[in-house]
Amino acid sequence: MRPKRALWNFNADLHVIDWLEAQGQSYDVIDDETLEAEGAVLLQGYRCIMTGTHPEYHSTGMLDAFTAYLDHGGRLMYLGGNGFYWRIGWHREIPGVIEVRRGESGTRTWAGEPGENHLSTTGEPGGLWRSAGRAPQRLVGIGYASEGFDVGSYYRRQPDSYDPRAGFIFSRYR
Repeated sequence: MRPKRALWNFNADLHVIDWLEAQGQSYDVIDDETLEAEGAVLLQGYRCIMTGTHPEYHSTGMLDAFTAYLDHGGRLMYLGGNGFYWRIGWHREIPGVIEVRRGESGTRTWAGEPGENHLSTTGEPGGLWRSAGRAPQRLVGIGYASEGFDVGSYYRRQPDSYDPRAGFIFSRYR
């Protein structure tokens, strides 16, 4: 369960946790199901929140919570890749069960037959959030465009990261 060398999914998230621990930074971990259940109210007390390293699947409730948090002055550190990409639905009776209908476009392993694009759990259309007018670029300023696998590495600060508006992110390291 300790961080490994591979920077992918759970191992990558463990590297983030390890970094927070090494810096003595207090943190809470909020899982998707709790965010779905409690929504924006859950995020209100936080000065800054961060995603995990692969926040690909979100329900309407989860996306609404992030949007409301940001609309009310919250700060979000997006640490992921192909995040906020697929729309999901939570099963109302079985905890922990989500449904994904990959729909009309995007990176997918199969194409659904006509009539199979709606989520049976919520009745909402499945597919990409961008197809519903909620592209990740609107939320976090960047979106997934293609896929490839390679060896991951650490982040390198870019000139814009020195903007005073981003200072709270790096203030511990000055």
